[in-house]
This record gives sequence, structure tokens and C-alpha cells, in this order.
Amino acid sequence: MGLRLLAPLLAWVVTSGTGVSPSSPIRRADMAARIKAEILHAWRGYERYAWGHDELKPVTKTAHDWHGNSLLMTPVDTLDTLLLAGLDEEAATSR
Repeated sequence: MGLRLLAPLLAWVVTSGTGVSPSSPIRRADMAARIKAEILHAWRGYERYAWGHDELKPVTKTAHDWHGNSLLMTPVDTLDTLLLAGLDEEAATSR
């Protein structure tokens, strides 16, 4: 998840059935709330399906470890994103 997720997530929120087109104004508060909700959705999916592993494979809802043992890449990579999104409880869990 982490910062690697933020740019594609923002692009998805802007272009996916949100009623936002390139010519319409984007309300920052609405956009921030949508992005925060999607970050939380992704984090909860990781917690549910891949906790203790490096990453979640979202299509199959299975975990994947890059090496023989988990390096907990998602919690480490996600910590800063959770903090920036104001998701303090989830950030504490990530730590």
C-alpha cells in the first residue's frame, strides 16, 4: 500500500464513477474523504486476508511473502500513509 498506492488511488478516485470529470471542480474535502476511505479499505483488506505477511494479492485475497519469511513490508510501507491520512489507530497497529 504505502506511497506506491497513493497516486494510482487518486487517479482511480477521480475517474471512477465519482461524477468528477476533468472539467468539473474538485472539492478538496470530498476528495480527501474519499481517499481516506480507500486507504482504510485497503488497510482493512490487508488486516483481514494477509496480516503478518508482506502483501495482499487483492484479486485472490491471499498473502504473498517476498522471501521465505515475511518482512512485513506492507505495515512498514504503509505507516507513513496511515499517519498522513490521520488514521492513528491503524498506524499504531502497523507499528
